Amino acid sequence: MTTIAMSDGRPREPRKLRELAAWYRAFAERAGNPVIGEARLRTAKELELEADTLEEGSAQGRKTAFKFPQEYSEIHK
Repeated sequence: MTTIAMSDGRPREPRKLRELAAWYRAFAERAGNPVIGEARLRTAKELELEADTLEEGSAQGRKTAFKFPQEYSEIHK
């Protein structure tokens, strides 16, 4: 889990999280204060990791999508 809670209103789409991470990286370079710049880079990294996690979960869900057993289909015809 990132330091920013998942319920903070951030997007849950990996693409949007990566766009937000890019924004943080761009503004880290212009921070003028190394502490603020590092904090923005950390936030960008957390957003990237969160996007990776969402993508992995989505891929895993596609691989292991639940399918009813054949017996269930035959019973409920």
